[in-house]
Amino acid sequence: MKAIAVVLIAVLVTACAGKPVVMFRGGASHTGVYSESGLLEANQLVWKYRTMGAVISAPTATDQFVGVGSSDGAIYVIDRVNGSLVWRYETGGAVTSSPALTDDMLLVGSNDGFLYALSLGSGQELWRFAAGAGIESSATIHNSIVFFGSTNGYLYAVDLTTGVERWRFKADAAIFGSPAIDEGLAVFGTSGGYVYAVDIATGQESWRYLLAGEISSSPAIAGSATYIGSETGYLHVIDMGTGQERWKFKTNGRVSSSAAVDKNVVYFGSHDGYLYAVTVDTQELVWKYKAKDWVTSSPAVTNRVVYVGSYDGYLHAVDRDNGHKLWRFRTEGAVRSSPIVINNTVIFGSDDQHIYAVH
Repeated sequence: MKAIAVVLIAVLVTACAGKPVVMFRGGASHTGVYSESGLLEANQLVWKYRTMGAVISAPTATDQFVGVGSSDGAIYVIDRVNGSLVWRYETGGAVTSSPALTDDMLLVGSNDGFLYALSLGSGQELWRFAAGAGIESSATIHNSIVFFGSTNGYLYAVDLTTGVERWRFKADAAIFGSPAIDEGLAVFGTSGGYVYAVDIATGQESWRYLLAGEISSSPAIAGSATYIGSETGYLHVIDMGTGQERWKFKTNGRVSSSAAVDKNVVYFGSHDGYLYAVTVDTQELVWKYKAKDWVTSSPAVTNRVVYVGSYDGYLHAVDRDNGHKLWRFRTEGAVRSSPIVINNTVIFGSDDQHIYAVH
């Protein structure tokens, strides 16, 4: 009987455990898709934790921990279940990038110019890497290498274990977004309007494509294309093989929201206050959902629900099929942080200095 009980407990624990969200936009390709059903009605606060600054950083999470940065200059690790503080590590600048997690490490960039590698369990510093300029780009981990950009225009590849630089690539201007990685390429945009693809093994440029305006969003790679927004109001779709634009979709505001792509539909927000759903193959508008202010938060897509934040202070839950409002959760500040979903709990930050967990 004891053996059966142990097995049943293990099954229940496994069933209750969510899939870890270890990087910005869910993984190295940044598609923003989560293997969860999504909540059609619930909007109950599970917990909230207050920092001392606006929480623009998108959280990441394991079954046990939530990691998130704050404009107060610190990185926080919070108990995922009850919202209590596990540890806090103070950097020398605002932390607006999102942490990347491994089984035992947390990696995050700061506007003080350092990428920090910290023990996930204790917060002890393991190493730090000096980029020489602010880091707003969220780190992407692939094959034991950490990739991230800096406002000095460099994309860095750093050894995950030692913090030693493997290579650096000089782009034309500042890199604010997080590099997406797939098919052996790291893809990212710059404030100068270029989209670059760099070979992750050598650090050599594979191609570049010039858009009309500044890029502050991060790309998503799905299939053989990369999806990226620009400050001219377009979502651009670029062929991963040729580096040429396939098509673009016009909104009436800047697109600094990073796209999510799943099942032939791309989802993204705009400064015109809308969340858009557009078909990949025909480039047709499926639906658009109206918030009351800018949508710079990047959407999180589940099987039935799309979650996104807005400057109107709400987290919005939208029906994936028809774009109708399901529910929304109010905070006391703009929601620029991009939500994540784990165990059907939505976790996100607000300019009101709090990080929230809602289900």
